Amino acid sequence: MHQLLIVDDEAIAVESLKQGINWSGLGIVRVFTAYNAQQAQEIIRNEAIDILVCDIEMPQGSGLDLLQWVREYNPAIEAIFLTCHADFHYAKQAIQLGSFDYLLKPVPFSELETVVGKVIDKLEQDSERSEFSR
Repeated sequence: MHQLLIVDDEAIAVESLKQGINWSGLGIVRVFTAYNAQQAQEIIRNEAIDILVCDIEMPQGSGLDLLQWVREYNPAIEAIFLTCHADFHYAKQAIQLGSFDYLLKPVPFSELETVVGKVIDKLEQDSERSEFSR
């Protein structure tokens, strides 16, 4: 079972994602929310977050800056970016930081569910490999 963090400076977007997806059906036991990078860092420090769903452009630190911090703090966290910007520069940075996917807003819930399902599959495969290597 996994925990997920949604980070976006738009409260409506956060609540829409939190309420619009059957997270428990995907194997997510808890969904946390944050409205800026600082709040997200605090949650990541205090909770075992597995998946980060994050906007890129936010005041007080971008999602890319947050992911850079995450890579240093806990590189096992998988990140999915949601953004209004189909900007190659952002996409390139997201790839370089090892994000799992880069989706454009407004993202259909079914598309995000599919991507989160793939992330969960990857996390479980990584866990199995880790167990096997022990």
